[in-house]
Amino acid sequence: MPAFSGPLRSLWESDRPDVVHALAWTSGLAALAATRDLGIPVVQEFSSLSVAERRAAADFRGQPGAVRADGASAARIRLESAIGRSATAVVATNTAEASDLASLGVHRSSIRVVPWGVDTDLFTPRGRWPSGTAGRGCSPRRT
Repeated sequence: MPAFSGPLRSLWESDRPDVVHALAWTSGLAALAATRDLGIPVVQEFSSLSVAERRAAADFRGQPGAVRADGASAARIRLESAIGRSATAVVATNTAEASDLASLGVHRSSIRVVPWGVDTDLFTPRGRWPSGTAGRGCSPRRT
């Protein structure tokens, strides 16, 4: 991780971003290490949480092709928990993921649920987006 986060930190010290958006737990580790003491906010998005993978593995245990819930996933769960608690905000793609994040100790006030595949020109949380942000950089995605 230092081989990845070190060059990021060097770049961000001279060309500071407004925010860092980390996709997946490994990127979160690098982003948090690179931004340490720089005051740059980190928004974490997990593409898949180990607690959900472990639950799915338990549901399908013994079936062909089932995912094993082993010690590696327990270590990843601990890392995901630490990353989620350290990030400025955490993006969840559904309410089940938000509940899983809360069960890992991520404070609910830092979790934002943003469903994948939503047309932001048509959908707005609580009926509003901050002025001038609705749909910017987003395109409708049909699912």
